[in-house]
Order: sequence, then structure tokens, then C-alpha cells
Amino acid sequence: MNKLALTHHPREYRMTEEQKLLVRQGIQDFLNKKAVKEKKVSKKNPGFYSHLFQVQKKDGSSRSVLNLRPLNEAVPK
Repeated sequence: MNKLALTHHPREYRMTEEQKLLVRQGIQDFLNKKAVKEKKVSKKNPGFYSHLFQVQKKDGSSRSVLNLRPLNEAVPK
């Protein structure tokens, strides 16, 4: 079995407290839906990180989006 080295590290962004709250809520939503799993990071398993951002919906609320483009580029086709 071929193992994929997942070592993409995120860039840190400055966020307001409101933005941080929205990101935490988005992460919790993804965890609740089992769309993502929380994993312990170690030297043996450094993990793969994707940016989570908010998109404004037509009704004024926001929706969390997880950018998986870097992961898709790392996965062999």
C-alpha cells in the first residue's frame, strides 16, 4: 500500500474575535457531521491542514467552507 505524506501546513491569518468564533463554530459543525476527524499530530503523523473560511449566503447568514484543493493536489491520481 502506498502511503501519502500529508505535510501541508496552514498559513495563519489575523481574525477578529467574531471571525474566530465563526471558524470555531464551523469546525464544530464539521466534527458533528463527521465530515472531519480530530487527530493527534505527531512527528510520525504530521497531518494535513486545510483553510476554513466563511461565505456569505443570500439571506445574510454565513456558511463554512473547507478548502480541500491542496489535499486534492497532493493525492495521487
